[in-house]
Amino acid sequence: MVAKPTVKKETALATYDQMRMRKNFSLGTTGVDPSDVMPSMVKLVQGTTDLDRVKDSEGISAKVGQFFFYGDKSILDSIEGYILNLAKVNDPYNNKDNGQPEKMYRVIGIFSDLLTPFVMYFRRGAINTVKNLLGNVFANLRGVYTFKIQIKTEQKKGEKGNYMTPVISIVDKENEPKILEILEKEARKYEYLSKLAGGEDFIDTKPAETLPASTDEPVDPTKQLKENVNPDDIPF
Repeated sequence: MVAKPTVKKETALATYDQMRMRKNFSLGTTGVDPSDVMPSMVKLVQGTTDLDRVKDSEGISAKVGQFFFYGDKSILDSIEGYILNLAKVNDPYNNKDNGQPEKMYRVIGIFSDLLTPFVMYFRRGAINTVKNLLGNVFANLRGVYTFKIQIKTEQKKGEKGNYMTPVISIVDKENEPKILEILEKEARKYEYLSKLAGGEDFIDTKPAETLPASTDEPVDPTKQLKENVNPDDIPF
């Protein structure tokens, strides 16, 4: 009986360096746009709010002046946490006299638990509180994410009657290194998505573009795999 020839198995693995990881970061997410990965919204309840749409898990409706978080259907009297990304975007519900959309601020934040992100919008009467915050941020030469903030409500009077507006205040400067590392990582992620969507709103309008398509680079089985790839080098 003739013995079968020994076949040498190829044991080399493909190189998977950081450059390649960047090129293929969106592999497996074809057609996904930034709105698909945005956090749930926090809504300030107004007198015109449909209270049937702001009920908690027990069926209790939020009151005017309270905040409703759609993520877990919780009712909040105030919000405490950190701002990860702040951008001026188009307001899809209000137009100028020339028909162009007015601008509003979109805030992407994270609650104090450092686990639950949220998105909130600041329109018209609420724009000044964002501008005041930015003034304090730039004066301190620190990233906006390094400030612990609180958002409360106050009542204002307008041409069409009284309305509630959110007010942002700085509670403290965050100096704990571990917390700052978590916040910076999250801030970079949402900064990337914000730039990807341009001036469009993540939720109310179609983003400017979808995530870039993968390069579909073929695997070269003759190259060794690089070890210890830093997960923080993944841009998304």
